[in-house]
Amino acid sequence: MKKICLSLLICISILSIGCSLPMQTSVSVQETMGTNHAVGQTEVTYQVFYDELAPYGRWINYPEYGNVWLPNAGSGFQPYSTNGHWVFSNAGWTWVSNYNWGWATFHYGRWFYEEGYGWLWLPGHEWAPAWVTWGHSGAYYGWAPHWGQGSMPVIHGLRLRMPGHLCRRNI
Repeated sequence: MKKICLSLLICISILSIGCSLPMQTSVSVQETMGTNHAVGQTEVTYQVFYDELAPYGRWINYPEYGNVWLPNAGSGFQPYSTNGHWVFSNAGWTWVSNYNWGWATFHYGRWFYEEGYGWLWLPGHEWAPAWVTWGHSGAYYGWAPHWGQGSMPVIHGLRLRMPGHLCRRNI
């Protein structure tokens, strides 16, 4: 278990894993996110999150963190795994979501797992290409949602893929 946790805590450079992007090695973040929302905009208010995510889930007042969001994504939902794919962009490995709400939840804030609910999202102001911790074991590379509150990454969400399969859609 210590080996797995240690591997997850070390960010691994995966530029050489053989993920093929047609005719280019990198795409811009704007190409991955579409044009509906500003990528990495300096100020995104909680009200924007509340208004734009409300049709796709429900807001819950969670005792430790205040308002968190529960998506209507079904019981099989896992952040950074369901209904999307990875691309290498000018900002690094970027999660491209097919969800209408993915522009917010995979690039601002953090995901955490709660037994009674499933995956919950805590809003945040800082943009990133993905809030995950990378690791590897043998011939497999993996990632898990990174809980940035000073605790260990969420091992519950660990996903492993062979190098040539990292960029497959809808993994």
